Amino acid sequence: MLRTNRRAERGSSMVETLVSGALLSIGVVGVAVTVIYQQNLETSTARLWEATGDATAELEAVRAASESDWSALKTNFDGRRVETGMQFHKQVSSTTQSTLLLAPEAYTIETDGSLTLTDGRSFASGDYSLDQYEYPWVGGVKLQTLLDPTKKLAGNQLRVNVIDDATSLKDGALMWATGASSPNFYAIEISPGSSSGEFGNRLRFQTYIADHGSLAKAGATGVFDPTTTPPPTTTPPPTTTPPPTTTPPTTTTPPPTTTPPPTTTPTPTPTPTPFEYDTFMEALNKTATGITVSGSYSEVINFIVTNKSAQGLPVTAIKVEIKKGGEFEFVQIADVEIYAGNATNKQEFKNLEMTIPSGDFEVQVTADPNSNGNKTAFQGAEVKIKFTFSDDSKVEVKFKP
Repeated sequence: MLRTNRRAERGSSMVETLVSGALLSIGVVGVAVTVIYQQNLETSTARLWEATGDATAELEAVRAASESDWSALKTNFDGRRVETGMQFHKQVSSTTQSTLLLAPEAYTIETDGSLTLTDGRSFASGDYSLDQYEYPWVGGVKLQTLLDPTKKLAGNQLRVNVIDDATSLKDGALMWATGASSPNFYAIEISPGSSSGEFGNRLRFQTYIADHGSLAKAGATGVFDPTTTPPPTTTPPPTTTPPPTTTPPTTTTPPPTTTPPPTTTPTPTPTPTPFEYDTFMEALNKTATGITVSGSYSEVINFIVTNKSAQGLPVTAIKVEIKKGGEFEFVQIADVEIYAGNATNKQEFKNLEMTIPSGDFEVQVTADPNSNGNKTAFQGAEVKIKFTFSDDSKVEVKFKP
């Protein structure tokens, strides 16, 4: 009986040891995950602060330029890229990261981009890495770059948008004065150049910059305008007794005067025409006209769609579908090739940057001649073209040939 109890006790001790080891392993993994998460969070926060500083500096550069050359502000800054981030990013080889960080006074960045340590070691610009918020790692570890500099910077670009379209603002009535060649103010926006970059859609900076001279000419209340308001009168200084006259020096013949070239009046830029509809979808006629089917196997269909607005319509996505018929392999809209590839009966094309012209424009869809059995490609089919515009409004043109 005593032997049985001792074997039970030995078995219980072994189970307790295994359980304790498993719990210890879980605890170690949890600590490692926490440390990695903390490091990533600190790096992400530093990047966001860095981008915020770069965007603020760019806004101040736009503001300073507006005071010296207002007329060229949009030309000089619209679409300009704001680079943020360093060319090199910290990367340590397989050696553990238990070495100390290098103090600022222990290294020098040379003019050619190389790094020299106080102990005499030197690294070329491609053999070490440096982060704006962290020092290089040392301790016998050779440092290396993480990414190609151009690829690293591409995802971090911010873009400047100088907006002079009054229709894009909630209240843009005072943006333009009649006959003016430049607006009274611009809406300035700095945002990521790519939604797939490091910052995605997390950063967006907006402000307004005004041309005080244009506002005065537009008749802003309380602003002095020299073209309409006379300057205030001033009391002339008291007269004084002139000094005694002296014999004038010998006069010389002045050089002949030259006729200045005739002045030319610049042609004012016409004021942009306001958009006639509340949304872009309202401007597109949903009824297709001029429908024709051609080709040796009746595989090509052409038709006309009408933009009723006097302005172009910005399109961000187009969806093409053939129901109950064949499959298409080519699509062209307003002389722009949208698709040319394998046959399919439905496809959506996103992230487009195209503008539908004002008035009538032609759409051409070419189908695979053998994709509808023993029928022609469009026999019994329904053709659908759905347009999505930059204001997120949508309209569908559909018909049966």
